[in-house]
Amino acid sequence: MRFINKQKFIILSIVLIILLFSGSAIEASTQIRAGSLDYKENWIDLRDGVTIFWQEYEITSERGEIDREESITYLYENIEVTFDRGWITSDELVIYSERDELVFTDNVFLNYQREREDEDDETLELTTSKLVYNTEAETFEMEEDLEIRQANRTIKAGEGTYSEGEDVFYLRSGVEIIEDDGDKIKSDTARIDLSEGDVFTAEGNVEIEIDM
Repeated sequence: MRFINKQKFIILSIVLIILLFSGSAIEASTQIRAGSLDYKENWIDLRDGVTIFWQEYEITSERGEIDREESITYLYENIEVTFDRGWITSDELVIYSERDELVFTDNVFLNYQREREDEDDETLELTTSKLVYNTEAETFEMEEDLEIRQANRTIKAGEGTYSEGEDVFYLRSGVEIIEDDGDKIKSDTARIDLSEGDVFTAEGNVEIEIDM
């Protein structure tokens, strides 16, 4: 029975690769594995565990759908995306292949390893309701209920952007920075430059609470 299941899994993987390579919906470098599938015209239903290898990312979910004509992949339940700098989990994920964009929604969690010169890597943990990751531009757009946890502080904001190339957070819609020692800064917007050793600039209705 194990041999039969394994053989069936291999056959499904081969079928998916053939289907994807024969069209333009998803790049030829993409490989997909699934326990079972239904294929009709330009629509593919995936079930019983899905694994996608796309660019440098390994993506897993319980089930999914592929719209080959629009180059869009929809994934549902227990989403996990791993890459060399960390991982992202969420309840749902939409991949827009032509735009190099991954849109995570519901219970989004990002674990990100920042490289630092002459120091150990720093771990950033981020939660939000919606995260849009553009793999080409190397930017993370967080649109709702953003919270960032560093080693010595917690940052909250309504929304924000992180640029991997610049190593800078741009925070908007009400920002609160809470240091572990109790100091607090509130503002309308803030810019946190991690490349310069956590240098930040707060603007708009700035309030500071510090121990003197």
